[in-house]
Amino acid sequence: MKMFFRATILITAILLLPFIRHGNACFGMDQESITKLGQEVLQVEDLWKTGNTREYYSKAKKIARDIKVNASKSDIDKIAAKLFGNLLSKEVKVVEAEIDDLSAMNNLASYLISYADATSEDRRVNVRLLCKYLGKIRKEIVPNYKPKLVVANVPPPPGVPGMAGMSPEAIKDPVARAKYEAAIRENQENNLMNSRQVELNNIDNEMSKPIMAYIIETFHAGDISSNFFTECINDAGFSAEEKGEIKKGIE
Repeated sequence: MKMFFRATILITAILLLPFIRHGNACFGMDQESITKLGQEVLQVEDLWKTGNTREYYSKAKKIARDIKVNASKSDIDKIAAKLFGNLLSKEVKVVEAEIDDLSAMNNLASYLISYADATSEDRRVNVRLLCKYLGKIRKEIVPNYKPKLVVANVPPPPGVPGMAGMSPEAIKDPVARAKYEAAIRENQENNLMNSRQVELNNIDNEMSKPIMAYIIETFHAGDISSNFFTECINDAGFSAEEKGEIKKGIE
């Protein structure tokens, strides 16, 4: 009986293996679900147009996660590229995006790099997007960034009775209350900025090499011309050392 159960478990594991990608169980999507996902990518832009930017980034993060989880479906690579391009085109405000945009773009970049069945045209699009992505990340990184001061509970302004973390509504003086609210916002923004700089550096360290490898692989496949290659390299903001490594890889 024990051998029977072991055999059953082993067979089940073998059958499930093709559906496991990126650490997620992935059983693919039917055409209706794919169509719905594509519609969500189009619809989420309406949130941006109407000024619901916080909701936009939150929704975009969820869609990007859904795309990565369903990475076995070839039909969603163009959907991923569309959302990726939309995110790259946005001028980011940290208080609106927090790090949701970074999470979304990282999932999309990972998906496009790992997608093996892209056409030549798709690969050209992907290279361009990935290079713009890395360049955008690197431009936002603050060199030698020193974390801003963040406190667990913001104290009220000097001379105002009360304890740190108290509700602004407890302060009767409107001027003092406004100062306290401003201090709370500043503390929150400092925390977001600190978190974002950490994430930006993590992404740079994690994604630089895979993007370089994807560029080299795409060039060897004959999917990009020399001029296009040069433009992408410049978009990515590669260092002289990295450029040398890439050029060595394509020789």
